[in-house]
Amino acid sequence: MNNGKPQWHLDVGTAQRECLVCFAKWQALTSRIRKMVEEHEEYAPDGFKASILGIMPDYVRAANAAVARLQIMVQIKSGEMRFNEDKPEESGDSSKSE
Repeated sequence: MNNGKPQWHLDVGTAQRECLVCFAKWQALTSRIRKMVEEHEEYAPDGFKASILGIMPDYVRAANAAVARLQIMVQIKSGEMRFNEDKPEESGDSSKSE
């Protein structure tokens, strides 16, 4: 049943899989950072700083992606995210349908 609507707008399963992929990436980076923190004594101060600062942009991106995917999943599951071919549906007054 393809009526031209993008599947991700309606598919909770796809949204869930995307959440899990993003969480896995974030957790992998968290594990790397945790290992650096646990082994901080093996780093020179400048090396530790460079390692942490080097991974932080990826860590922030991964966290933001996980949060964004989770928000999308919540909206899909709660029925707040719908596809309208004319314009995005505004939350609020839905009595203005044609």
